[in-house]
Amino acid sequence: MACGVGIQFLAERFPHKPVFPGVDTTGLAVNQAVGWYEERCKSCGRCVLAMTGGICPVTMCAKGLYNGPCGGTNKGSCEIDPDQPCAWYKIHERLSQQGRLDLIMDITEAVDWNDQVPRTLIQPGYEKTEKAQDN
Repeated sequence: MACGVGIQFLAERFPHKPVFPGVDTTGLAVNQAVGWYEERCKSCGRCVLAMTGGICPVTMCAKGLYNGPCGGTNKGSCEIDPDQPCAWYKIHERLSQQGRLDLIMDITEAVDWNDQVPRTLIQPGYEKTEKAQDN
């Protein structure tokens, strides 16, 4: 049993295995380092991780698209931010590896999301420590 972040954490480590959500939480982040968190789940209550290979299109897609890429994906990157991987490119790769690519054809009702872009949260104390190390 895990929330959306737990599902994505496991899906990254075991990309060839399907992972299914046990609960439907409502903004959670993955701890990348002390004080550094990357939001992977908005806890939206409309979890589709079982159908998207454990990759959340709500937080990982700049447009929060539920039903495939926008058409602006460029070599696996997002058209809005080339440093951001295209969520649907990653979903396609993951489902293909798992032999579950047929799931990409499932249609999910569109939602008007607010603030769907994943955030990176750095605690103020950590930010100071990081800057001090650079000097």
